[in-house]
Amino acid sequence: MLNLYESPHTAAEETSATFLVENIDKVMSDLRTRGVSFEDYDKPGLKTQNGLFSNDAGFKASWFRDPDGNILSLEQLPVE
Repeated sequence: MLNLYESPHTAAEETSATFLVENIDKVMSDLRTRGVSFEDYDKPGLKTQNGLFSNDAGFKASWFRDPDGNILSLEQLPVE
């Protein structure tokens, strides 16, 4: 048995869930074809280009919002 209780919702201001992917560029492209828009940030230590953050070590990440406004992210670890 499953009971669901509806309550007022406030969207999280921080990342709610992160999905580890093998090819972030492909996943982002696939999601864009489904209407997903990626967040852009320009903060100290976090600057995205076209929705994608990457560093010299090869780590990549992107963020997007679900229909309720929660922030979700994709991450791709560096290839070893």
